[in-house]
Amino acid sequence: MDLIRNPAFVFKATNVAVGGLLIAGAVGHFIWHSFSSIIIGVYALLFGSILIALELLPVPLQYNVLIHKYASFLYSFAGRGVFYVLAGVLLLSHYTLLYVSGSIVGFVGLVYFILEFVQTFDVPDSMVPPHSQEEESRHVWSEDQEV
Repeated sequence: MDLIRNPAFVFKATNVAVGGLLIAGAVGHFIWHSFSSIIIGVYALLFGSILIALELLPVPLQYNVLIHKYASFLYSFAGRGVFYVLAGVLLLSHYTLLYVSGSIVGFVGLVYFILEFVQTFDVPDSMVPPHSQEEESRHVWSEDQEV
């Protein structure tokens, strides 16, 4: 019962559940045989696998730095929230399973986006950016451009 009251466990379980719903949505899209549906299924499978891997597997610092550089939106509630809403919208089509999983993923995204501004919980360990002063860890869009 103490695990349920631990916010870090709840966030980890929620992120894994969202990854699982994305994979379930990918399977649903693979069943529908059209080119666009298969492409959406590949993206959903990729997104779901990455989310589950980020939560359950230890990420080496070199990869964590690259993830922070190219996908820094995964390190904030607002970034994950917008990502979850967009991924949920991708799933909305064809079957009841896809509508349900897309709606749940989108709802979790809205909750995450709201949590960015409420700030009642600490950021979970999987969302803490790496503390590296290396040049590679800086965001792509915020680097000084020298010409």
